[in-house]
Formats: sequence, C-alpha cells, structure tokens
Amino acid sequence: ALKSGDDDIICFGHPDTQVKFFYKKYCEFIYSKIKDNFKNKDLKKLTLLELGCGRGTASIFLEKKLNIKVIGVDFSDESIKIAKKNANKYNSNAIFIKGDIFEPKKILEDSNLELKKFDIVISLGVLEHIENIDDCFKIHFNLMNQDGLFLAMIVPEKNSIQEFFAPLNRVLMKINSREKKEGNLKHLDK
Repeated sequence: ALKSGDDDIICFGHPDTQVKFFYKKYCEFIYSKIKDNFKNKDLKKLTLLELGCGRGTASIFLEKKLNIKVIGVDFSDESIKIAKKNANKYNSNAIFIKGDIFEPKKILEDSNLELKKFDIVISLGVLEHIENIDDCFKIHFNLMNQDGLFLAMIVPEKNSIQEFFAPLNRVLMKINSREKKEGNLKHLDK
C-alpha cells in the first residue's frame, strides 16, 4: 500500500480508482449483509471484528455507516499505523490493535469487550494465506456470538482477475503518465 500510494482507499462517494471501486463494493456488500442479518436488532449495539484489517478500510467504512463498535486486528505494525492514521482522518471510532489471528484470547483481552464475543467477524484477503484453514475457521467461530455473522473475501492465488488486468493496467498507467506530462489528463487513473 505504501509503495503504490494506496494507503487510503476508503470511499464513501464516487471511487476514482479501481482499488477504491472494488473495496467500496466489498464494504457495501458486507454492509447489506449486516443489515439483512440483524433486521430485528439495534444495530448500534453490534460489535464487529475485522481480522487482517490492513489499512482499516472496511473497519472504518462499516463503523461510519453503521455506527457500531469496530475492532480491527492485523499482525503488521505498519498496517496498524496506517489504519490508525486513516481512522483519525475520517473521525472514526474504530479501534486498531496488533494481533495474531491464532491468538484469539489475546484479541478478546485487547478488545476490552464486555460480552467477550463479536456479533460480526469479517476478513478480506487474508484466508487465502492460511495453511490450516480448519483451525482458522474454528477460531473465527469461537470469536463470534452464537447468532453471529461471518463474512470473508478470498482472493484466488492463481489465475486471478488481477493477473488478467495487470498488462492492461500497465498500459493505462503509461498513457496516464504521458497525459499528465502533456497536461492533457482527462479521465484516466489507476
């Protein structure tokens, strides 16, 4: 994210990049599933845990849209630093903590939750990196309330759409760079 300049991809309006477009769609999908799943509950009382929160994009988006308590966890110090910076930028109350998804007791302790379980657990682009997925799902289940909701986005490792579009994106970036130099930039972006 830092190398590409995509450390802030949160989008509440019209996305101006492909990355913002996709993450906005993921967040809107999760938002709709939460609203559908918890129709008869006071949404403001819900708690959400994002495992592998990265930049904090989904955590911040959902906290702002739903006004719920959100905890984002990531093993990377740099990710937590970026997520906290983004939370500050968007006046979000989402809390970001460093943690390992295989240490659920520590996550719960660090989260300071009264009920010690979450209503919603989400994970975007993390599970494809986990070797023992069964243990990972058990941990997710143990972090959730009995009537909780779990949502994950898994990025395929092989033959992904990103591989298909990579050459096209490189060409568009070259055109974009040339257009910027000539002062003719009209609509292209990453």
